[in-house]
Amino acid sequence: MIKSIQACEKDISALTDLLQAHDESPFNENDLMKWITVKEEESNSVDKFLQQLCDSGAEVNNNLDTFLSDIKVKNLVCYTFSSLDLPDDLLSDQEHFLKPSIMRRNSEKKPYAVSQTWFTGSIREKMREHLEIFQKLMFLHGDVEAVKFLVSSKQHTIHPGSCILLYENGCDEVTCFSPPLKPACPVTEQISGHSVVLKVFSACPATEELRLLYKMKEEKDWKSQSVLQSHDTVTLIDLSPDTEYEMKYTAVGKLNYTVDSDVSRVTMHTISIREDSTRNTIFNKGVKVFSILTGKTDKLHKQIISTMQTQIEDLREVRTVDESDIILVFCPIVSRAGTDIDVALKHFSNYTDFKLAVLVVLHHTFDPEKVVPDSSKCVNRTDILTVDYLFYDDTGILKCQKNSDSTNKVLNWLIQQGKKRGVKICPRETIQVICSFHSFLHLHLQHHHHHHHPHHTNSVLC
Repeated sequence: MIKSIQACEKDISALTDLLQAHDESPFNENDLMKWITVKEEESNSVDKFLQQLCDSGAEVNNNLDTFLSDIKVKNLVCYTFSSLDLPDDLLSDQEHFLKPSIMRRNSEKKPYAVSQTWFTGSIREKMREHLEIFQKLMFLHGDVEAVKFLVSSKQHTIHPGSCILLYENGCDEVTCFSPPLKPACPVTEQISGHSVVLKVFSACPATEELRLLYKMKEEKDWKSQSVLQSHDTVTLIDLSPDTEYEMKYTAVGKLNYTVDSDVSRVTMHTISIREDSTRNTIFNKGVKVFSILTGKTDKLHKQIISTMQTQIEDLREVRTVDESDIILVFCPIVSRAGTDIDVALKHFSNYTDFKLAVLVVLHHTFDPEKVVPDSSKCVNRTDILTVDYLFYDDTGILKCQKNSDSTNKVLNWLIQQGKKRGVKICPRETIQVICSFHSFLHLHLQHHHHHHHPHHTNSVLC
């Protein structure tokens, strides 16, 4: 009887040890229930995202090679679940615990991993954001055969939860699609007549193109104008007077994905350019010049205007095009001369009937003898004078024959055209003496070498 009791006590002790070992193992009921709850929440959330993706028309397919080998497919866009294959701490502990060497160590006691989810609140928000971006891309390209939209799973620790993977032109190299950041709202720097000058802010690296959208307040459709990101400002022309406009910037990224800025409103003035130009000519003394910069000039325009002020009596700058007699558009060449000049010419629209217009093209070089293309050949307009200047970062406008010739050309043209337009432009006395000497010298040379140089072109007109 005693032996039976002792044997029973041993069995009870062994059972107690076994139950205690189970409670201390990664297979205990508490940890398993927590793990099941976490996995159910993750599964339900992923199913919800998957349902929305499928409802949008995306195809669930992890076999990307089929699409990358299809020459009709130019771009492959994948909404990718990036955390589904993450190692599970509890399962790892269970696998480790079942190893014979571990099970024999009954005395080994260690805390096991508490089941934690990768599906945190911040990751959920990011996945929702990726879903909205993905659906917008599908809306833009859903009917385009060359762009395919898939749902896949691939571990990506840098972007937990999800990311949008982009395969371009059948290339195996994949990039995570990032939309442009929201651009800053347009800020008005100047309003004059039919035009408005807006500040251009630097764009994020994901922005491949920046556009300015504008419309009359009561209109529905937006008009678009491309913006050179290398420039500080952009000018809208041909705007209607006494009208309120709405304007916004649009950043364009890969696959033409766009992000709009907030809308700003601008009301144009009602002043008549012709009346204002006439009023300035008749009642105000002096010659007034208005400058438009189509790019970064680093105050080079100030140097040129200062030089003009030493040659023209009472020449001063004004803040609006309406009160000016002369419009100077300064165009630094940053890409291709033809492209930059075409953009600059748009600033002259509607003004050359009433204003003297000069296009100053700025060429970057350290060589004062450098021969640059004649920019006037890119301008098919007789109502605009086009001249070229050389400059360098450290020295500004170079002291060279090319720049001196351009300055003289501007002076002579302004004097000639001013007489035709009723704008009195008077050279300073020292310039008049030099001009008189050059005129005398030219007439003398023309008389002496008439038969040898019938088309001599180096005269300075006064």
